[in-house]
Amino acid sequence: MTTARVSVWFATGLWALNRGDTAQVERTRRALTSLRSASATPSERNVREIHEQLLAAHLAVARRSADAGKRLERLDSLLTDATGINARSHITANTLLAELWERVDEPQRALDASRRTEYGTNLSWLGSTRTRREARLLERLGRPQ
Repeated sequence: MTTARVSVWFATGLWALNRGDTAQVERTRRALTSLRSASATPSERNVREIHEQLLAAHLAVARRSADAGKRLERLDSLLTDATGINARSHITANTLLAELWERVDEPQRALDASRRTEYGTNLSWLGSTRTRREARLLERLGRPQ
């Protein structure tokens, strides 16, 4: 299992989501799950798990599933506690999670996810996206910027 292979499967799943092809997203999730390897490092296992959970959460939110909130909470917890993930992956995953929290009308949780980052890393990664989202969420929450 390589991180590059996991990233390709994840990109394939996001592409399918954007086209509305939920069957392809399910196949992609199964492919990610099958990438388990005894020789994988903990960080590789974390990246695979996060990507699979992101696709599952996207599907749940898109389908308005009853378990969407639970999936988002699990993913939120995973992103808070996961170790060994590079800064760009961490920022990207939290940015996607913030979008999902916003879709289910949880602006505070969206703001928390959007602000979750590792300081001392490349904070400009997706910076304009995060800044716009945070301004929008703060306005929704009635807080000054």
